[in-house]
Amino acid sequence: MLPFPHRPSLNKPKIDRKAYYNIIGSRGCPGHCTYCTVNSFLNRHRRFGINRWRSRSAENIFLEMKELHQQGVRNFLFYDDNWIGIREVGLERVVSLCRMIIEDGTDDISFFAAARQDSLLPEDIDDILIMKQAGLHAISFGLEAANPKQLKFLGKIYDPGPVRELIPLILGNGIVVRTGYIMFYPYSTFESIR
Repeated sequence: MLPFPHRPSLNKPKIDRKAYYNIIGSRGCPGHCTYCTVNSFLNRHRRFGINRWRSRSAENIFLEMKELHQQGVRNFLFYDDNWIGIREVGLERVVSLCRMIIEDGTDDISFFAAARQDSLLPEDIDDILIMKQAGLHAISFGLEAANPKQLKFLGKIYDPGPVRELIPLILGNGIVVRTGYIMFYPYSTFESIR
């Protein structure tokens, strides 16, 4: 197992409790978005059957968070390309991490993460509440577009219906939701932007 990153800034006498400290739990993304550098650099071998989304175990991430917490860190930014990753295994891993945080009694932390909009579904509300209890403060989804033609062009193939249900559920439980859109690309029209 590799050692955790060296963070000399934590040796300062006074840690900025409001600052978010980066932590990486996985690399890569299972998506095939046409515009994404992650897809270009990390998923290029996918056609050969090699999955380029790699994750650390929930236990390993928890140990790093615990070590940072003992040094005064309270706010974490998951710098993953896709925090949940492959839904079938990634959601279970994230929920397992959150359960460890809850069971440890570390109730003064906050964290922010980014995920694909199809990583969570409305029926995952119980898992979302566990994430909230563990400290999930905000989540960012790259929606990129709202109509099927644009989504297909961008390689962002998902059904916007569940997202329309999911976002109010997350917001209604006190978690901030950020969404990203690609407003202009070579084939944009004012109608598609509207």
